[in-house]
Amino acid sequence: MELTAYLEKVVTTCSRILKFGASLQSVARNKLIDDLQKICSSVESAYSNVLSRLRPVKDSFNEPSSLAKELREFAADKETRDSFKPDKLCGGVYKLISDFESYLNPLKYSVDVRKLGTLKNEFNMIGNVDAALYDAYDEFARDLDKIATEMSSLIEKKSSKRLKERMEYVQHLITDFEEELFDAIKKMREAKDRILR
Repeated sequence: MELTAYLEKVVTTCSRILKFGASLQSVARNKLIDDLQKICSSVESAYSNVLSRLRPVKDSFNEPSSLAKELREFAADKETRDSFKPDKLCGGVYKLISDFESYLNPLKYSVDVRKLGTLKNEFNMIGNVDAALYDAYDEFARDLDKIATEMSSLIEKKSSKRLKERMEYVQHLITDFEEELFDAIKKMREAKDRILR
């Protein structure tokens, strides 16, 4: 996910600044660390919720009717969809970058502070991070729902060869999506570790 790479870049840059910003006032430094950790935790939690919700889908991989039903239920699950969007992540990331810029003396931290300006510009070009998260999730859910409809039709027609192909494709889609989420969670955990160190 391109979005995950962007979030990782924000967190990495901010954690590097904290590492070298020893002269920051203690209160300011603690607030920045806390905000950064909250953003990491929010992203990690959102991705973990989706992985948990995919479990019943994966458990039905060998039963076509159950799989089609689970795919539809996943696609229609508003609670999971809502949890995938970290609440106000867009505003949180932008505010974090702004706070870092306002707390730092550009003369002392010129290299890293310039990176913040670049990140802010990239952030504006990406647009709404919340919408990007929803789009990624919605595209995945739409694909699964469409396949569920195809599978139901193939079950009625007793087209076992084509049905098997669709089931294998579902497994492929879910595996790819899960790998992206696992990678994102790993990167967020590494980012939190860097902040704490």
